[in-house]
Amino acid sequence: MLPPRPDFQRLPIVLLDGLWSLRLDARDRGLRDRWGAAPVLPYDGPIRVPFAIETEASGVALANPPEVFWYYREVDRPAEPGALLLHFGAVDQEACVFWNDLLLGRHVGGYSSFALVIDADRVLDRNRLVVRVRDSKRSRLPRGKQTNRKQPWAVFYRQCSGIWQSVWLESIPAAFIKSVRMQSVNDGFRVRIEPGGDEQCQAGARLLWKLYSGLRQDPTLESFPIYEHEVGHGEQQLAASQSGQEFHIPLQKIRSWCPEDPHMYGLELGLTLAGGAHDSVFLNTGHRLLSIDPSRGRVLLNGRDLYQRLVLCQGYYERGAYSAPDEEHMRRDLDLASGAGFNGLRIHEKIEDPRFLYLCDRRGLVVWQEMPSPPIFSRLDPEPFFAEWKSVIERDRNHPSIICRVVFNESWGLLSVAWSRRAREQLRKAYEFTKNLDPDVLVVDNSGFDHVRTDLLDVHHYLQNQNKIQKLYRDLKEPAGLRSRWWHLLYMIFPTRIVKAPWLPGAEQNRAPVLISELGGFGFYGERGGQDLFLEVQQALLEIAKHEHIRGFCYTQLYDVYQEKNGLFDFAREARLDIERLRETVHLCGRPDAPGH
Repeated sequence: MLPPRPDFQRLPIVLLDGLWSLRLDARDRGLRDRWGAAPVLPYDGPIRVPFAIETEASGVALANPPEVFWYYREVDRPAEPGALLLHFGAVDQEACVFWNDLLLGRHVGGYSSFALVIDADRVLDRNRLVVRVRDSKRSRLPRGKQTNRKQPWAVFYRQCSGIWQSVWLESIPAAFIKSVRMQSVNDGFRVRIEPGGDEQCQAGARLLWKLYSGLRQDPTLESFPIYEHEVGHGEQQLAASQSGQEFHIPLQKIRSWCPEDPHMYGLELGLTLAGGAHDSVFLNTGHRLLSIDPSRGRVLLNGRDLYQRLVLCQGYYERGAYSAPDEEHMRRDLDLASGAGFNGLRIHEKIEDPRFLYLCDRRGLVVWQEMPSPPIFSRLDPEPFFAEWKSVIERDRNHPSIICRVVFNESWGLLSVAWSRRAREQLRKAYEFTKNLDPDVLVVDNSGFDHVRTDLLDVHHYLQNQNKIQKLYRDLKEPAGLRSRWWHLLYMIFPTRIVKAPWLPGAEQNRAPVLISELGGFGFYGERGGQDLFLEVQQALLEIAKHEHIRGFCYTQLYDVYQEKNGLFDFAREARLDIERLRETVHLCGRPDAPGH
């Protein structure tokens, strides 16, 4: 079983997944009545973590829970002495965490991880852990595809409230390794360590590192991964600073990460404090360099042309919604995608579990990571949105599979961008904010259309008329010629008839590579399957393949999600068409011998 963070692992851990107690708080009286400090409460029943309260897998399956509810469980003192780090993978949307009678902290954001320090003198033989959750449909916080109504509608699904990723404890010394950034450079890795804990204890600490190559065995809850051989080691003296410390790891011979050869490197870090206390973490990553050739409109991965054959993946499961029942369900979905010939996923309107991203690293599937949007017709609340996006990027930037980050999707939460200069400036700053946090990854400002500044000019269309499709693809050879028109605002009502212009007026137009990042969705056009569906998908993909200036696509979608039945597989992951023939078609795209090329 993989640990909750295969990309950043500390041992030992105490996994707190499983049965907790649940209490509903329809009147929101728990804070006033100090439920967080109460030793015993009359709880309503059990709930299985980490599954949203609305799901069957949680054991509750409450379709419309109150905005506020509480979790409770008892925790034994871990075997390792000292302070603890309490991790939450994701809690939707707001969490207040109590340890015994102490309010440890509050977190806002349903898609970002957080960790809270529990001082050693607060750890008893038997401890009470209480979590208050608030998830409001009226909020302007990011919701992704979660409905903000009582019932699912259109392409918006059931709510996913509460703890939906793992909860676990780690033992830490007074000063510890808080985060590590591994950046690929031409001659190796640039490593940045951010320490946590007591700054005075950092002074004089020694940092030992070992770099390994060739991952042979995945990490588990009990053990670090096993690699083929060590390729470097060294020692650093840690300065007393909360701002972090950098060092360089040279590599004589680099084996780059790519879909054809997803080679992994492992970094083991050991921090020894002056008094002898020790902290150790293990990171798994890959060495990959991304760039753009503007003269040819190409994405280059390690200097080689990357044609992206993507499929849209929304990360939902029949019984668990956002949460996979187990990691085998994650592996199965990746098998479906790669088995159908795709070399990557656009993870749509959801931040994925780190285990899922790690499996993409291992499989060589490239990933577009997309920040979930606020409710579609709401107005963006920028402060919590970008705080959460920053946290997501900082957690996931060691995954070599993530080659692109999408800030907004189809202007959701930012609809005024079509006419407002202020909104366009906000969109431009969103691109810059994202790029500054991780310059090594491509950034799309606003997926689908209404671009202001972007590394990839991606276009969404669900046109049915073949002549319109062919004209659009020809026109995308010179996308600056496609002008915004007032009737483009009707796209959300008539997506099968209208395509919005890729660039907004005043945009920083460039020779960005062009991709069709949404097409298909044939389930919306009627009940199709088998041969009929295959022929439609084949025609759609081979039409793109005729146009050399279009450097990839993302087909909508891998599998059905609830009422949105337009997948290559149904929600139970049963194939709707001949997958072997689909694989042959997908593999033709991007090749010089593709039909009509």
